[in-house]
Amino acid sequence: DGIMRGIEHLVAFRAEAQQAERRTTGLLSQVPSLTHKVNDGHLSTEDLELLDHLAAGLSDIFDSLPELRSLAVSTTAVRADFARRKFDALLRELAIHETLELVNTNVEQLNFFLSYYNDMRLQWQGMRSNNLGIILGTVVLFMAISSFLADTFNVVDRLGGPQQDGW
Repeated sequence: DGIMRGIEHLVAFRAEAQQAERRTTGLLSQVPSLTHKVNDGHLSTEDLELLDHLAAGLSDIFDSLPELRSLAVSTTAVRADFARRKFDALLRELAIHETLELVNTNVEQLNFFLSYYNDMRLQWQGMRSNNLGIILGTVVLFMAISSFLADTFNVVDRLGGPQQDGW
């Protein structure tokens, strides 16, 4: 009875690990097209929604990874030596550790891409701030020059006008 429950547990665990692998691979398959758009700086509303979806999906996977890793350790799931050896043999046979390694690799790559996107976003915001600073500086300079010219012409008009007061 206990062995049967252990086998059921392993089969369910394998299915959960495979589901995480498929999900991370699916998320990762969307990265190449997004990378080109991020590099060009031309992201549509749909692209931004897809980036939010990637981040939310990665967050969900991060939540489940510690439990998956814990379940892959035979001493966590089984106490008896005999049962633990059987558990380890079934883990190897079902290739669960390889599946979890693929999930970890996919998660690392997704995390790297989202970090890259955030770096690019900060760079774009910096460029926009610089452009705004240049525009504001130009406006202030124009206002200062206009004020200077108005004051200069006002002084010249007073000096050169009909009431020269002895000049």
